[in-house]
Amino acid sequence: MRLLAAFLILTSAIGMGLAPVSVYAGGDESAAGFFSGIEDFPLMPGLTELPDATLIFDSPSGRFVEAYATGRTSLPEMEQFYSSSLPQLGWDATGASSYQREGEVLEIKIVGPAADDGTRTVRFAISPTGNEPTGD
Repeated sequence: MRLLAAFLILTSAIGMGLAPVSVYAGGDESAAGFFSGIEDFPLMPGLTELPDATLIFDSPSGRFVEAYATGRTSLPEMEQFYSSSLPQLGWDATGASSYQREGEVLEIKIVGPAADDGTRTVRFAISPTGNEPTGD
């Protein structure tokens, strides 16, 4: 079922004229995908979603989402990927790693130091405007 949903989202995105993004991290040249629990939010190639760490909460003021992924990446690589892919999905940049869309704000942040093998953990936080994440 998830595979079908991902296929339909990708097909819709291509049908709307969105060009695939070819930026990748750490030598993994696989195509960009989407987070499984967050529709229409891309997962940078080279990052692996941590689905057990994803929290999604809907409230009267909007949705709160916290998702994590790991991979061998750097802040400049992430900024390049998301600055080229997120505007195609309606997100407007408000900073190097922050975006806004339809009453929501998004913050992308590398958390903690790199592991011994060079992998990093990346935090993606979506919240209603006015409820921005405060950091660590």
